[in-house]
Amino acid sequence: MEALSPHQAAALIQARLVDRTGRQVFDGRLAWEEVVRMRAEEHLPGHAATLAALHPAAGRA
Repeated sequence: MEALSPHQAAALIQARLVDRTGRQVFDGRLAWEEVVRMRAEEHLPGHAATLAALHPAAGRA
């Protein structure tokens, strides 16, 4: 986020978010900073948890 100016980070984009089954969970406008935050704080940790569950020993490294 440091690479974006405050104006760029606040720029609104149209977003449609779906869950893993393809069901729409959001359709609206979001600021870029919210998109990045959601990916970093919610989306990616979910994948990490899934991977750790598939290989429990890796989560203890």
